[in-house]
Order: sequence, then structure tokens, then C-alpha cells
Amino acid sequence: TLLVRGELSDLLSRETAQEMTRRGPHPTLVEIPGVGHAPTFVHPDQIAIAREFLLG
Repeated sequence: TLLVRGELSDLLSRETAQEMTRRGPHPTLVEIPGVGHAPTFVHPDQIAIAREFLLG
């Protein structure tokens, strides 16, 4: 499971995201700096996060 959180999210707090990673089945938490709740995955560094997770 990959949990992606925008650093500036006003909907998903860092604390809640961290708790989700403690409760989930081996989740990975990635925080995208400088973006809000829904990162768009249009920047190469953001695409790389998804690519690495999906392709290993």
C-alpha cells in the first residue's frame, strides 16, 4: 500500500497519515513537499514515486 500525502494538506494531517501507516498492511508513507491534499503527479519526482511503487 502506498499512502501519498501532500505536505500542505488541510484534509489529511501528518499525524493521521502516520497512524494509517501503523495500522495498514505494510504501507509506505510518502509526503510530497510544497503541495496540498491532492498531488497531481505531473512533476518527474512525483512520477518517480508512483513508478517505483508500481514497478518496484
